[in-house]
Amino acid sequence: MATFNASLNRDTAGGLVADVSRRDNAQAANVAEVIQRVRPEVLLVNEFDYDPAGRALALFQENYLVIAGDLNADPYDGDSVPGAAQQLLDHPRVDDRVVPASAGGTAAAQRQGGANLDHRGDPRFDTGDFADTSPGNLRVDYLLPSRGLPVRSAGVFWPVPGDPLFRLVGDYSPALPGGFPTSDHRLVWLDLRR
Repeated sequence: MATFNASLNRDTAGGLVADVSRRDNAQAANVAEVIQRVRPEVLLVNEFDYDPAGRALALFQENYLVIAGDLNADPYDGDSVPGAAQQLLDHPRVDDRVVPASAGGTAAAQRQGGANLDHRGDPRFDTGDFADTSPGNLRVDYLLPSRGLPVRSAGVFWPVPGDPLFRLVGDYSPALPGGFPTSDHRLVWLDLRR
């Protein structure tokens, strides 16, 4: 939980709507970056101009924020509630056209086999290395920019075996705490243009 005095208030009526309707407002971009770095589950924003229609808030969300998180729901495979991930991915304000990917996800699915062989989803989009019997590797971690935010590049940190950095993700081993050198989830990144 967090509270933030964002100082997104203006002296003129409609001033904030005008400022956040563009993607080049430095103050709004900085406020969004602070929020996204802290990632509170509940946020009270103070000094954000009152707008009875909610237009300023909608524009701020649309032009400056990214949804990030571990949803533990794959859009095609696994045992999550059918359609759960699609509800978010298909939302009109979410842009899922650039999907973070890795060669490591594909290599792991081929190497590990099991449930991965029957998956419908493309393994290069997987972000979690789970039990090969069930559910297999899945896309469960997301960075979803608002529609219209310019995405420069995206990826999943999942090196292939033979890459010197593979040691950071590795394959499952019961001898390791949690079974992996770091985690069964892979880091997902997104680079936005300003």
